[in-house]
Amino acid sequence: MTVEEKLLAELGVLRRSLAEESQKLMSLVDSRSRYWQWLASLARSGASVLSLRSAQEFVAILSDAIRLQQLEVEEAERKVKEKLAEVIEASKERKVMERLREKRYREYVVAAEREEMKFLDDIASVRFARRSREG
Repeated sequence: MTVEEKLLAELGVLRRSLAEESQKLMSLVDSRSRYWQWLASLARSGASVLSLRSAQEFVAILSDAIRLQQLEVEEAERKVKEKLAEVIEASKERKVMERLREKRYREYVVAAEREEMKFLDDIASVRFARRSREG
């Protein structure tokens, strides 16, 4: 497994974690919304002050949980961005190495062709010299 593949796998894990944290946040927000509605219905039905206060405290607890979960989501987003930057950097490095490999290969081919031409020229020179002496 290459460094880039390893980083991509790690990025996938972090993205799944971000999705899970975002889902938890949405669930908390939905719960708070439902409890606000429930609190409003309690108030309309003439519930006791104690019941209303208890329901309001629970909504406040949910609001605190939402703030904490928002921090978790932000942290997960930060980790995803950092890992994505690492993936991009690894991809750039791989591409640079590929271009370098291709350049070196082309240089090798050119050098091999020069050697072959030099060898063939030497053979032709030897043949020409033999024919010149014989003829």
